[in-house]
Amino acid sequence: MTKKSKGLWMAIIGASFWGGSGAAAQYLFANTSMTAIWLVTVRLLFGGGIMLLIGLARHRDQIKAILSNKRDIAILVIFAFLGNIRTGPK
Repeated sequence: MTKKSKGLWMAIIGASFWGGSGAAAQYLFANTSMTAIWLVTVRLLFGGGIMLLIGLARHRDQIKAILSNKRDIAILVIFAFLGNIRTGPK
């Protein structure tokens, strides 16, 4: 597979997921008591978990090096929580 065709397929799949997630969110908001903040938090957790699994599969030694240093772990945890803080009007 060439780089051009791989990029095209990645764009098609990404657009499909983007559209599907919008339709799913609309359904959830209309038919459940789910809030946007809860949905964003769950999406961030799952997205981070998926990226961690991909990182472990492709760069296990580098991920282990980061997770073996207590200072690096603390920075990652702080960044994760600060990145999920809600800003703006309530």
